[in-house]
Formats: sequence, C-alpha cells, structure tokens
Amino acid sequence: MQTRPLPPPLLEQQETSVDSLPVDCLCEHEPPKIDYAVEPLLDEEWRLRHSGWAVNRRKIYESLIRTHQTPARIDRFCQCGSGCVVQYSAGQERWRTVGNYCHDRFCVPCGNARSRALAMHLRRRVFSKTMRMVTLTLRHSQTPLTDQLDRLFSSFRKLRQRQSTHELFRGGSMFLEVKYSALTRTWHPHLHILCEGAFCSQKTIAEAWHAITGDSYIVHVKRVDSDDRMVTYVTKYASKPMDSSVFSVDTALDELVVALKGRRLNHCFGMWPKLDDKPTADEVNDWVTVGTLARLCNDAKDGDAVARSVLAMLRGWSIRDRRPAVDERRARDG
Repeated sequence: MQTRPLPPPLLEQQETSVDSLPVDCLCEHEPPKIDYAVEPLLDEEWRLRHSGWAVNRRKIYESLIRTHQTPARIDRFCQCGSGCVVQYSAGQERWRTVGNYCHDRFCVPCGNARSRALAMHLRRRVFSKTMRMVTLTLRHSQTPLTDQLDRLFSSFRKLRQRQSTHELFRGGSMFLEVKYSALTRTWHPHLHILCEGAFCSQKTIAEAWHAITGDSYIVHVKRVDSDDRMVTYVTKYASKPMDSSVFSVDTALDELVVALKGRRLNHCFGMWPKLDDKPTADEVNDWVTVGTLARLCNDAKDGDAVARSVLAMLRGWSIRDRRPAVDERRARDG
C-alpha cells in the first residue's frame, strides 16, 4: 500500500538574500515608508504564486502606477507571497504555504482564496433553500465606468424596494462583473444576484428594470437546482470581477482600477447577514510550520526525496488555483 510522505523535522529558519529577486521583478515604483514596507518577494516565492499570470500581473502593476495608487498598496501587490513558509496539517494530511498576502482585488491568487472562502460559507447558507439566480445588465454606453457602476447599484436598490419585485429579493448576495468591448470602447457592467424569495416572472422583472433605468430591459432569472454549481459560478466573480478583454487596452484597465477603488464587489442584502471571506477556525487550528519555502527548494535541489514530493504537491495545488492561462494567451495575442 502506498504511504503518504511524513512531514520533515522542524527546519531551521534560513536567511535568504534579497538579491534572489524574481524573474519578473516589479520594482519601478516609489518605495513606501519604512513602516509600511513588505519583505521582498524571492524567486522561489514568485514562481510558486505568480508565474501562471505574470503577463496580466505586470499590466495591473503598471496601471497601479499610472493611476497614482499609494506606494504602500503597490508594494503590497508586488511583494504578495513573500516571507513564505511551509505548513503541515497532521489531521488533514495536507501541506500548504503561508506568506505576506496583499489581498488586493486585482491579485488573482488572493482573489481565488477569497472566492473559495466565500463559496464555502455560501454553500452552507443556501443549503436546502429555494434560490434563484438573477442577472441585471445595463445598456452598452460610453458613459464613464464610475457613473455606470453608481447607476447600476442605485437601480438595483430601487428594484429591491419596488412593490412588484420586493418579495423576490428578501435576502441574497450580489456579485459584480465588468466587461469591456475594445471594438466599440464601451463598458458592460452587470450584477449576478443569488436571491431567496418568492417567485417573480422574468417579464415583471424586465418591466420594472426598464422603468427604473429608462433604457435597459435585458434581465435573466432562473431557479437554481444545483447548489454547488451555482455557488461556484457566482463566487468566481469575487476573484475575477473583470473580463479578460479589459487587459487589451491600457486606458480601460486604468479606468477600471480607479472605478473599483473602495467599492464592494460583492455584498449581501435583505435578511442575509454579511458573508465571511475568511476560512473557518476549524480549518486553521491544526497547522504546524515546518520551515521556509526557500529552504524546501534548496533541500529539493540537494536531492531530498521528501522535499521534492512536498514541493510537487504545492506546485500542483498552485497551478490548479491559478486559472488565467487562457487570459494570458489572449493578452499576448491582443
């Protein structure tokens, strides 16, 4: 019978040189004040966390600079994943990495972690309930994105208060998605809403939505039968609020960065309390730190079989968590 590799003995912390910078070093920005500086990202840490979306990551980094975001935010984005240590859970027989994470809404690995946590809590909330998925859109226009988002959220609030549709939206969670057409230079923001409430026909919702917006009538509503598939679908927008088309035009990406600053990408309404985007306590109380990622990589290079096995598992999970491969190809072609 095949046995799982045992955790290695506690490793001594290894000092790593700041000269071991990643291949795609993002260091053209103004450094933050020393109180807000983050430990530099090493090459091993970059390869594990960011190598799968390096093209779009650099585009976002350059946009953060062009739009004059704070040096502290830019530095956190650049050094996301630094100070990485490897942990082992005996109860779950699993490995994971923990580091300094930026939690920026444009960071794909941080967004994926947030999406998984939201999905876990959302599955518990919708279990055995009758749920409906409602998608609300605005008519394409060249109106600045900030104004369109203000209008979209305001219109949704009015829709929930309207007598003909109020009972449909007794409670639920809303997720924002933004698309961009490079051909027409227009934005297409829309809301994906998972709601709990009474039945309301699509015609009634469309008429109410048109009466509120004045020019938009395309809505979609359906009853959700598969809890797991539905939850996975809506929570992915917590990690990817923008479509890949945004990366084809620098000015569009800049406008998106500015428009989304300080704005909630998902929130609950009605009788639903806020969804937690952090893992539950029972998932994090069993982990023991065994050493740094840099030390693990060095041991693997020296031929340590356990280190190689653990590193292979960590890389496999990291690749599975990163999903922008298609976006990367589009970015290169665009």
